[in-house]
Formats: sequence, C-alpha cells, structure tokens
Amino acid sequence: MSLLAEIVESARAVASFCVSVPWMYPFAKARRGPQEPWVIGGHRGRIRADNSEALHDYLLERGAEEVVFIAGNPELLDRLRARGVPALARHSLAARWAILKAPVLIYSHGEDDLDICQILLRGRVGLRVFLNHSMNYLKAGQHYRPDIDSLRGIRRWLFDWLVTDFDVLLASSPREKRYFELSYPGREDDILLGGGAHIDAFMRSRDCPERRTIVYFPTFRDDARGRRLLHETLRGLTEHAALREWLREHEYRLLIGSHINTGGLALHLPERFVWMPPADVKDRLFECRLFISDYSGLIFDYLALGKPIALFPFDMDNYLRTRCLYSDYQDIAYGPVVWSLEELVALIVSGRWEELAPFEDARQRLRADVFPSLEPRYARSSYEAIRSLAARHDPVGRGI
Repeated sequence: MSLLAEIVESARAVASFCVSVPWMYPFAKARRGPQEPWVIGGHRGRIRADNSEALHDYLLERGAEEVVFIAGNPELLDRLRARGVPALARHSLAARWAILKAPVLIYSHGEDDLDICQILLRGRVGLRVFLNHSMNYLKAGQHYRPDIDSLRGIRRWLFDWLVTDFDVLLASSPREKRYFELSYPGREDDILLGGGAHIDAFMRSRDCPERRTIVYFPTFRDDARGRRLLHETLRGLTEHAALREWLREHEYRLLIGSHINTGGLALHLPERFVWMPPADVKDRLFECRLFISDYSGLIFDYLALGKPIALFPFDMDNYLRTRCLYSDYQDIAYGPVVWSLEELVALIVSGRWEELAPFEDARQRLRADVFPSLEPRYARSSYEAIRSLAARHDPVGRGI
C-alpha cells in the first residue's frame, strides 16, 4: 500500500471512529463483563505472530476463553474465518463494538494493534494487557532512549502521550522485567511475570529436523542512514562471489528474513538466496543450521534451540544514535560476533560457526537468565496471569 493510500485509509478510520464510538460506547459499557469475548491483536493487524499468536492459539486450542482476533489484513481475516476462528476487520463497526464491550484487550506492539484511535479510549475499556511482541533483552525503547532528555515542552508531552499504555505488561523472566522497568519508569507495579507465550514453540522444537539453510534476519532500522547501510550490506552479501560459491558447493540456501516494518528490499536475489516473509521466520529458525542477526529479540528465542548463531551488528555506531541497548553487546553474545561483511563471509565459508564448545559457558549463563523454565508452559502462565487480573479488574471502567 502506498503512503498516500495509508493516509487516506487512516483518515477514514479516524472519521468513522468519531462518528460511531460515542453513541456505541454507553450500550457497550452496559454489556461489558466476564461473559463477553476477549479481544486480541498484534502488528497493527497485519500479521498474526509472536506472543499474540501463541496466546491466541492457546486460548483457541483449550477453549479457555471466547476470544476475537482483530485483523487489519484482508487475507489474514479470510484465513482465520476459513478456519472457523472468530475474527473481525480492524476499524469495522463490529470490531469497535467488540473492543468496547470486551473485559480484556490484548496487544503485542501497541494500542493501535486493535484500532488507530484506541489511545482515545484509555481508562474507558476493559483490562489492557500489553504482551510485547518478542523477547526484550537487548534493544530498548519507550522512555529508555538516547535523546529522551532533549525532549521538552509540547514534544515531551506528545511523546509521553503516544508511548504505549497498559494496565499490565507481562514479562517472561525477572531480568526481562527489570529491562521493561527501564523503559517504563514508575510503572514497576504494572509490570508482572507471566509473559513470553511464543517461547513454547521454541521449547517444543529443539529436536526439529534440520535443513541445509542459513537464516539471516536483520531487524528494522529507525533512520534513513541505517536503512541505507542495511541495503548496502544485503547487496554486498548477495553479490559476494566466495559466499555464492560456498552455498552452491555445499548445497545451502541463505534465507533473508524481511522485517514487517521493512518488507523485501529492492534487490535481485541470485541462486541460493531466498526472501522470507515475516510470518515464515519462526518456522525457518526451527529448521536452519545457522542463524545470523543483529539486535532482534529472535536472538533470545533461538537460544532455546541450542544451535549455532553468528551476531552481525555491522552498524552499531549508527544504530546507537537512535537506540539504547540494555546491556553491553558482548554480554549477550553466545556465538561469534562479526563486525563487517568480509568477517561474516569468512566465518560462514570456514565452517567455524559450527563450533559450539567455545561459547557453552556464555550460552548456559544467558539461558539461566532468559528462561525460568525449559518446559513449554509460557502461554499457560500468560493466560493464568491475565485471568487472575481480569477477575479483580473493574469491567465497567470510567465514563467517556
């Protein structure tokens, strides 16, 4: 979708919200209660993935609660409905009615996962549960950023208002809880253990059969220079003669994951290189023999699989101009760290990435911090935490 089309669509959504929600609200508020379906969404409705997908699957498989998924992607909406899964189109009257009367609202990226105007309903809806989409152990955000002290006046007020709000934010471990508290100072009592529903899939896939594949997933870059550096690096990688020859000789494929906020970049991919859509990345990690990434939360998911990893933060200096890291990069390195394209290619073609023993201590230390349990019980913990909180939460909310 073009930028102009997105602007037009957003304007229509805002206009319809202003017309429909004020008269719907009092009727929905009167209906709100534990008998009504929960509402869940993620990635602004574009895909169903990560913690939202895992918790949603848990609720569906066990019939634990009646739940409705809010989908902003027509193809996703059709797929869910074809499976008989209750789903509603984002910004539709039906979706807004469901949101207004739901006792529990769950999102993975922000309030606008459910509706572009959801921020205007703060304090007027059911229990708001922020899952965060993946692990939160490296790249920081919200109020933990390098330029936070430079924001003044109306800019600081607007920033504070736009930061994702919640009644509860679920963390998967005490260490992740501490990091969330850095991003949300003063919200310590609202950040509770019980997160990480998506970890279950990794715990269940530790013995998944492998294919001769390498997965490279570079995360999203916030600024134009970062995106340009990423594009140049990907072009250099796909054009590197030694790497292309090694892939052919050893019958490997190199799968490049496109971030949901980036999409496939305008590059021609030669033989043995394949773009991966965002929804496929997780399953390809289960099957690959080597994972390459930089600042992604997937680094910590992948830790559960006990397989080789290479860390490639080629643009660290530029990245830290717009982001903070919770800890020193070397502190999370449970595999070799390479800083340039030539170093990365040399590592791949040498086969040294297969050597796990030099990093076993780092792997064990990090695993003890990241995973309170190696059993697939995280989705259940999320559900039990939310159910307990919902039972104590006032379902009616304040007036509009």
